[in-house]
Amino acid sequence: MTSTATIEPAAKAPRAAGDSVATVLLTVGLLVVMWFSLILTGLYAMATAPCSQYTPCDFGALDTAYAVSLGSLVLGPIVGLIGAVRAHRRGLPLFPWPLVALAIVLLGGAVGLHFTTLITP
Repeated sequence: MTSTATIEPAAKAPRAAGDSVATVLLTVGLLVVMWFSLILTGLYAMATAPCSQYTPCDFGALDTAYAVSLGSLVLGPIVGLIGAVRAHRRGLPLFPWPLVALAIVLLGGAVGLHFTTLITP
């Protein structure tokens, strides 16, 4: 006689409401910061206004500023999304991952903005 008992998976504990609310609010904040960072990145070209044949500029610094700023706008959300998916699968809190993405975007924007100051001598 064979037993066909089924083993039920353990029920997962529901996610804390505070974690869900914090995750949503931080994600919305991340999107707002990303929008402003994108707009600011579009204004980097104005740092070349004093450039002329008498005042040469380092356009490599402008290229680096664009690469760092736009790269952080791509890298931040990807890291945040991958981290949130892994945390969800493991049953861990989700709210740290939008914070990590926000930190990447803010740091990239700040470093890119610093590179715009290196364009003119």
